[in-house]
Order: sequence, then structure tokens, then C-alpha cells
Amino acid sequence: MRDKLLIEAHIAGYSSSMIRASEFSELVAFAAVAEARSFKRAAVDLNLRPSTLSHSVRALEERLGVKLLARTTRSVAATDAGLALLAQLSPALSALNGAQEAINHHRSAPVGTVRLTLPQSAARSVLGPRLSKFVQSYPDVMLDVSVDDGFVDIVREGYDAGIRLGESVAEGMTSVRVSTNMSAAVVASPAYWEKHPVPIVPRDLTSHLCIGRRYAAGRGIHRWHFARGDESIEIVSTGPLIINSEPMIRQATLDGIGIAMMAEDDAAEDIAAGRLHRVLEDWCPPIFGFFLYHPSQRLPSASLRVLIEALRVQ
Repeated sequence: MRDKLLIEAHIAGYSSSMIRASEFSELVAFAAVAEARSFKRAAVDLNLRPSTLSHSVRALEERLGVKLLARTTRSVAATDAGLALLAQLSPALSALNGAQEAINHHRSAPVGTVRLTLPQSAARSVLGPRLSKFVQSYPDVMLDVSVDDGFVDIVREGYDAGIRLGESVAEGMTSVRVSTNMSAAVVASPAYWEKHPVPIVPRDLTSHLCIGRRYAAGRGIHRWHFARGDESIEIVSTGPLIINSEPMIRQATLDGIGIAMMAEDDAAEDIAAGRLHRVLEDWCPPIFGFFLYHPSQRLPSASLRVLIEALRVQ
């Protein structure tokens, strides 16, 4: 309680006088680390070194006379005093961000950085073909792109937005379609088919070696969706491998380890070259697509809005 009162007294003091640039930098550093719960992630957000943030937070703690962050070798968390300070700071920092965003409306073109995460297939089919035009149209927008086939918590990791298949978009997100519906392809190598019978219906896959995909630990294995006419069925793949990397899934399939389900576009070249043979094609209609998503509680910046419009598919 004493620490909370001390924090509120310091904040009150700030409100009645101008904050020096160094003090403001310390407050911003603390807020970034407390929200990200990581010096490393906060450093990426602010484009600073983790050591710089650590020095700033330590200086703030010494000046306030209280411990704001509890640090271990594996985690960072705000103390009670830190939570009290963050509660006071967050509205002010949000207001400052809003003020900067308001200026963007008066520019001829938006300015700022958009941190985006997406899987390799979306990088290739969604962002890649539109990237050159976007960069030429918005030279003052910097795209900071991370290609990651695993599931990413964009809030925790500090991303402005992500692109994923519609079924894997988390709740509490605003999403916009950025691709037309696509078909899946169930494929295996000729060597695999020499040793195993060709499945006629999706249920036949339960007796095959299937290569599974997991988007993130604890989220379960990706279900294979099939539909034909009025029939639909889901199969949970069973086999020797579960992988969250598309290139590894492709290579394992080419090596004859098992059957894989992948995007039709990703498999097309290998199918045409005879490296993979497709089955159950009549059970794989276009049923899934990519969506760009961002937290519903946050208004997208002008830079993110123009990216959304550049990628949007009606």
C-alpha cells in the first residue's frame, strides 16, 4: 500500500510539472517491458537494445525508490507498485499514441511501422505478390515481417497484426479476408504409394501414416476437413510425425514418410513434376482462406489500415 501511494504521489508530481526527456524515456521503457513481460520483446517493439531498457528501468526504480519489476532468469512481471504505475501510465501513453495517429490523418500518406506475422504459404501467396506495389505506394510505412509457420500470440509478442487461416484466428480479433477460398491437397510420394493402398474415402486415412500439423503447443493437432456434396467429415491425422513447419512437412512427404495435407498451391509444382501424387481430390473443395487479424479492442493505425486495404479480398 505504501508503494502504491508513493507511485501515485510521483505521478501527481509529474502532472503538475514538465517531465524531462530522460524521465519520459524511463516511463516508456518500463511500460513496454511490463506489458510485454520481456525485455527482449519490448526492445524489439521500441527498436532498442535490451540493455538500454534494463538501464532505463533500473534508473526509474532508483529514482522512485521502489521495485517495479520482478525479474528472474526466465520471466519478468510487474510488482504491485509496478502495476499501480502501469495503471496510471497506460491511459496517458494510449492518448499520446492517439495524438500521433491523429496527425497521420493530415499527412498525404501514412507514416509508421507495421509488425506483421504470417506463415510461409501466406507470405508466398498473399503478401509477396502485393508487396512491391504496397512499398511503392507507401514509402513511409515500414513493414516488419516475421514469417513463422507456428501459431503466434500477436498481443503477447507485440505484433500489430497477423495473417493465418480463418480456423486458427483467435477469439477477440477483428479479421479481414485476404485470400479467396483455397483447396487442400492430400499427397504422398510415389514411393509411399508403392507400399500402401490408395485411400478411396477420407476414413481410409485412419489406416495410413499421416504427417500431422500442430499450430502451437497445447492447441491440439490440426484436423483434416473433407466435404463432398452434403457429406462432410473431419479426420485427426495419426502417424509418426507432427510438425509445425511447412518446409519440413513437404520434405517429409517427399521422403516417403507419410501422407500430408497442404495447400493446393503449395503442392502444385511437386504434383506436376510427379514428385507427389494426389488423392481424394473430389473430397477437397475450396473451403478455407487466409485472414488478416488484429486485436478488436485496438483501433488500427493509419499504416495498418492501408495494409489491410492493400491486402483485402472482397
